[in-house]
Amino acid sequence: MRSRNLQSGCLVLFVLLSSGISCIAQEAPAGLNSFGFALFTNLIEGKLSENTIISPLSIDMALTMVWNGSANGTRSAMERVMGLKKDSDSVKVSEAWQKYVKGIEGESKGFKLNIANSLWIQDGQKLNPNFIHTSVDLLNAEVQQIDLENSVVAAALINKWVSDKTAGKITKAVSPDALSITEMVLINAVYFKAEWLRKFDSTYTVTDSFTLLNGQKKSVKMMGMFDNIDYIETPDIQMMRKPYVGNSVDAVILLPRKNVDAAKLLKNLNLQAWNEFNNQMRSHQVLLSLPKVKLEYSTELIRVLAKMGMGKAFSNLADLSGMFSPPKGLYIGTAIHKTTLEINEENTEATAVTVMTTDGASETPREILTMRVDHPYIFALQDHKTGGLLFLGWIANP
Repeated sequence: MRSRNLQSGCLVLFVLLSSGISCIAQEAPAGLNSFGFALFTNLIEGKLSENTIISPLSIDMALTMVWNGSANGTRSAMERVMGLKKDSDSVKVSEAWQKYVKGIEGESKGFKLNIANSLWIQDGQKLNPNFIHTSVDLLNAEVQQIDLENSVVAAALINKWVSDKTAGKITKAVSPDALSITEMVLINAVYFKAEWLRKFDSTYTVTDSFTLLNGQKKSVKMMGMFDNIDYIETPDIQMMRKPYVGNSVDAVILLPRKNVDAAKLLKNLNLQAWNEFNNQMRSHQVLLSLPKVKLEYSTELIRVLAKMGMGKAFSNLADLSGMFSPPKGLYIGTAIHKTTLEINEENTEATAVTVMTTDGASETPREILTMRVDHPYIFALQDHKTGGLLFLGWIANP
């Protein structure tokens, strides 16, 4: 046995939010949205010509499992980045996540939202009882003991689990190379598919142009409809919220005005402004034009999370001693995030997987408004009741 070294033409922001009332009321899990926005802002910096689609929920849940096993300076650094209070209690944080997931998950006609966690542990290892309680009992992580040293077989088993949980949309989450010195793989997977509450009529879908950030025109399939939707506009942006079947998740689109510097606007966009826009939206009659989208995205998170202040967790200085019994010298060796997004006349389908490995260390208006999404924008899937960000993306090139 080898030694294991224990050490979219214009820019559009699209967000999927889960909901229940027309304005944000109760809190999502502590830090979910503040962390999600901070991470998103860091990822898109200098990359506004590219598509960026993340699931703050997926990344935050995966990090929460790691945090449950962290201690000392590593734990404090993770708390600061994740938006948790100093010395937060693992049980209380995990219970909040458990309650939240139970409240937003579900499957009914025209709607499906599934969230799954799993822990893949090297054969013969024993988890810390406290870590089992928080990450397994409360966060409902499936535990699989496998031979991670047989990395080809292990990667195949893990990728099959991910494929099953994402309806075959994400089929390769890890490579055998990523498992070469791994003691544990922590995974969160999210699958969302829902029909629009009011669907687009495909007979009104036309070939149209989308203006990229560099001014070039791209031919896209542009959907169109006249609808009563929640809407707000300012001199700098237009923003709308359109519900899916069941009224528990909304699509939110924030479209910068064409004469606005998108980079400057996004740099100054924070969670407070996002929430204020959400709460100020009112029902309007809107002529909406929205491009069809089918995208995939993948990113390595270590560099950006280290930049945000979590660098210790990825080094030999990490303290993840709360994961195993007896404790081991571990650090986060891999942090991969992959997503898919498809928007059409009938529905929206979005998937996400976050993989982390612990490696050994040494009012009704009278006017009709027009919102033409023909340049880059922000798209989000957002929980309707809490405003929790399920997905958050910048669509630069649909």
